[in-house]
Parts: sequence; C-alpha cells; structure tokens
Amino acid sequence: MSPESGSQPPHAVTPRVFLQVELKSQEAQSLQQQPDHYLGHLQQSVATYQQQVAAYQQLTSEKEALHRQFLQQTQLMNQLQQQEAWGKAVAEMARRKLQETQGRERLRAGP
Repeated sequence: MSPESGSQPPHAVTPRVFLQVELKSQEAQSLQQQPDHYLGHLQQSVATYQQQVAAYQQLTSEKEALHRQFLQQTQLMNQLQQQEAWGKAVAEMARRKLQETQGRERLRAGP
C-alpha cells in the first residue's frame, strides 16, 4: 500500500482512534488520581480526629483539675464550719464563766 493509492498506512492514526486513545488516557489519569483524592480525605479525617482527641484530653484534664479544686474547697469549707462551731462553743463557755464570776462578785458585794 503506497501513499499514491490513497489508502492510509497501517500505522496512521485516524481521528476516531485518536479520540478513543485520548478518552482512555483521561480515564486512566482520573482513575490514578482517585487514590490520591481518597488519601487526602483520609489524611484530613485523621488530622481532625487527632485534634478532637487532643481537645477531649484537655477537657478531661481540666475537669479533673476542677474536681480536685472543688474537693479542696469543700474540705476548707468544712474546716471553717468546724472552726466557727468551736469558736462559738468557746465564746459561750467564756460568757457563762463571766456570768458566774459576775454573779459571785454580786453575792460577795451584797445588798
């Protein structure tokens, strides 16, 4: 088959074949990019998860610190209440002793 006969050589690419090859090439390229696309989403999900874990750990730590602080304040409040009750008892004993002493002095002084 010579070029003069008007037929194409066996290696010539027709527009139809070229279009099919181009479409297959684009399809192959798209398929090759899909794993990268999914990998990107997966990496983003992992990063978001790690941030959420860190935030949860921070919140848990803060909660534990607040709980310890609450327990300390409760203990201090109990101690203050005990000291107040003890102070009232001591003041009451002193008041009674003073009354007794004043009563005895009145009796000694007489009418």
